[in-house]
Amino acid sequence: MKRKLFLALLLIVCSCVPTAIAAETTNNAAATVTGPYNPAITYPGIYISESLLFKNRPTSQSWQAIPMLNTLKKVTCADAMTSLQREGKWQGNLNLDGSCGSTYEPAEWILGNRLNYEEARQQSSR
Repeated sequence: MKRKLFLALLLIVCSCVPTAIAAETTNNAAATVTGPYNPAITYPGIYISESLLFKNRPTSQSWQAIPMLNTLKKVTCADAMTSLQREGKWQGNLNLDGSCGSTYEPAEWILGNRLNYEEARQQSSR
């Protein structure tokens, strides 16, 4: 009985260690982010680096995904592609097929990697 309790306790303790290490690694990585956004670096964070998200209004607080247009690979609009590859963000409208959309309906687009970078910068400035 004592052996079973010991093994159960050991299992519980061991299962917590990787989580603590991962959290510590993420916090340390976030604290070391300095300088401008670099698309060649994969920044640690909660967002999938290749994901493409948007918001319709600058006042909107949440980024949304469109399943049909959820990665940079689906973007065919040259201006958007160039900006997203260099800056990780773009302001304009994209059609669901990834082509350039109407200039009368601007939206903000961002890559998950850029969001991870921005959150890491905010954490390092605290």
